[in-house]
Amino acid sequence: MNAQTFQQHLQALKAESPKTYELLREFLRNGGNWKQTAETRGIKEGTARKHISNVYAKFEIGGQRQKKTLLVALFSQYQPDWVNSEQRLNRVERLTGIVPLNSPFYIERSEDEIIKQAFRSCQNDERLVFCRLRSARGLGKSSLLVRLQNFLEQELHHHVGWVDLAEGTLGNLDDFPNLIKFFTRSVAREFAPALPPQHQLDALQDHWREELAPGVNCMDYLEQQVFKPIKTLTPSQPLTLIIDGIDSLLGQRNVQGPFLDWLRSWNERKMKRVSQDPVVWSNVVIAYSTDPYAAYEMAGSPLDNVGLPIELTEFNQSQVQKLIKLYGLPWHNDEKQVKLLMDWIGGHPELLNRSLYAMRIENRSLEDFLESATQPGSEFNTYLQEYLMLLQEHPSLKSCFINILRGKPAQDEFAIFQLDKCGLIDVDSSDNKPRPRFKLYEKYFKRALAADTES
Repeated sequence: MNAQTFQQHLQALKAESPKTYELLREFLRNGGNWKQTAETRGIKEGTARKHISNVYAKFEIGGQRQKKTLLVALFSQYQPDWVNSEQRLNRVERLTGIVPLNSPFYIERSEDEIIKQAFRSCQNDERLVFCRLRSARGLGKSSLLVRLQNFLEQELHHHVGWVDLAEGTLGNLDDFPNLIKFFTRSVAREFAPALPPQHQLDALQDHWREELAPGVNCMDYLEQQVFKPIKTLTPSQPLTLIIDGIDSLLGQRNVQGPFLDWLRSWNERKMKRVSQDPVVWSNVVIAYSTDPYAAYEMAGSPLDNVGLPIELTEFNQSQVQKLIKLYGLPWHNDEKQVKLLMDWIGGHPELLNRSLYAMRIENRSLEDFLESATQPGSEFNTYLQEYLMLLQEHPSLKSCFINILRGKPAQDEFAIFQLDKCGLIDVDSSDNKPRPRFKLYEKYFKRALAADTES
């Protein structure tokens, strides 16, 4: 139910039954106390229950259990001033992309603490952190990075720069020299506020020497014009560079290899103390999706053996229950219901937020929501079609996935690896057998690939 439909139902109730309308306001104001509501209105408790039963029907609240909680959730969303402040549930917003820093809907995982501890442990020595944060799409990499930046700035007093390579690729940076110039300018701009007041950055074109490799020019410029001046001014203040948008380079042969190899060189040459000179460079955190491994037939990233790897995982059951509760749904402690949801979409943050938001604002039961989950026009339609396109464009992946859907042996180990990295399958550790990662994927792709699976 959306806001417009809600208001239509509420106004219809007011016009058709003013007494029920007023009793409903009293009922919500009293926190759903039947006895107190009946006494205030001067009627019997059974009569009050009959009035509210009509309200359930008017607002399409079905089922046998938790009707009162669903009613409170609905009015908390669209008419919060009617609801007792102690009973009022959080208002929810559709979460797309990065979960805002102050959002109560961000759930911390063990990976949050692992990356924080890596920085704490290097706080008082000259070791630097090179961290690689990776996962399939939709697991919350950028949301974690926002919180890492806040932690580093507020608790460890780092100066943090953030460079998004996707911004550069939007400008058609399809060759390494142009990309590295964009990167150099971006890093310099991010750290400029920490430079000494009297220090003036040399123009990049005046510093760039054509006889040198682009990566060498970048390192020289950043070291002489940015990092050394900052360390001279504030030698005890750590610097950290967050590099987002690595995904946008993957598959672009002219820039993917050269840039990732250059980052490896940065780590080896500039982030380790190999002489008596102090280390002046920054810590580095990069984030990228493993989905392109399948799209571009990659076996991995050139950085797979560099630094601290952190693989972002899905939510566990207790974290899923916490999120369900935050959305104000009444079945967060019902293990049978939680298991049913996780059978369908696991602990996948993006899929969970989409599902719980839809159930909350549309006032739908879990069973009703799942019944239409794989149908055209569902909450997941666009999301699933992107995977379908990937399979259609890569026959080896499609063939392997069809065998997995049919329970047949899958012999293509490289395709299994790629399907696992993009999140479509899960390889069971007990029998080493690949299976569709979620029931959502199994149901949708059995239907979407029906002609192939039947042949």
